[in-house]
Amino acid sequence: MLRIACPLSVALAAAWPVAGAAGQLTVERVDCKAGVRVSARDVPVSRVLQELARQLGFKLKFEGDTDRLITADLTRPPGPLVAKLLEADSVVYDEVPDPKCPGQHTLAKVWVLPKGQDGPPPPRELTPMELYRKAHGLPIDDPAADAKAAKPADVAKEPAQ
Repeated sequence: MLRIACPLSVALAAAWPVAGAAGQLTVERVDCKAGVRVSARDVPVSRVLQELARQLGFKLKFEGDTDRLITADLTRPPGPLVAKLLEADSVVYDEVPDPKCPGQHTLAKVWVLPKGQDGPPPPRELTPMELYRKAHGLPIDDPAADAKAAKPADVAKEPAQ
């Protein structure tokens, strides 16, 4: 039996909505210039990224602190699309030339990272020299004392012959 694939059926399958308990999601590749269209309504961001990764073929590592719900209707090239969808998150992505669209880029990897802490970083531990200085009422970071400690002791030179 001879089977012929119809381009229309392939396009319809790529744009088919993905429904779930949390909301509705449609991901479709529009064209090489416009990029990808994502239409999401109350969908967890991880699910949007999983569907993008499945359709575009990139590796995804999601380590985000929260899996917030997003509602968006955007059409952009893959990298700027992910950057816009995740502008409230810490995200890093790697782009490579798109073999299907000469002169364009697609995603190779996307990492969603946990957010950093709010406020100043925790204090670092003091070195033994800093502890000594602090205990004796001396400034902890004294460049002159550091330079003096780093100088080798005067060594008696042998007389020149």
